[in-house]
Amino acid sequence: MNNKRNKIITLATLFLLLVLVFVLQLGGGKTGTVSISVATPDAVGLKATLNGTSVAVSNQSKTFKLEPGAYDLLVSKPNYATYKSSFTLTEKTDLVITVPLHRVMSAELLSWQQVAGGDAATPGAKLTAVSYFYDKTWAVAVINYNGNIGQAILKFDDTTNKWTIVSGPSTLFTKESVRSVPVKVQEFLNKNHYIESGNL
Repeated sequence: MNNKRNKIITLATLFLLLVLVFVLQLGGGKTGTVSISVATPDAVGLKATLNGTSVAVSNQSKTFKLEPGAYDLLVSKPNYATYKSSFTLTEKTDLVITVPLHRVMSAELLSWQQVAGGDAATPGAKLTAVSYFYDKTWAVAVINYNGNIGQAILKFDDTTNKWTIVSGPSTLFTKESVRSVPVKVQEFLNKNHYIESGNL
């Protein structure tokens, strides 16, 4: 008799537990979701935090399951203005956030030492003039090294936040060495006679 009664109690308890699990799954718990995507051409260098905790974001949508509450979102990328935003997530809510990162101007070139590999190519060179192109993402630098004047074609690298040498330093560029640089840079080199054997 006692065995039968114990079996009934055990079965009833199991049944109640199963019902409870089913109700919790049906209700979805108390969490909500937030989907975040960043409006940039690529995801290189992207960093983000939610309430100070690092999260992986991309230029593709990523979904996070979060407890209800207030959140601070911070997203950064080299050469872009940092994005800051706050939002409140309520129970069983789905939020979609598209982060509009805006490009900021590249670093002003103040010395030849700011150029990646510049000192190795021409140790002790002094920067005498800089002409910028395409929102300061390309430049032609005039340098003085050991009494010689030369030019270098530079490009700003978003991933390293440094200026890099595309061609030069040289007193004159060959036509082949400048064919792949943007048109405005080519026009500047032509105008200032920095290309050997005449214009392109």
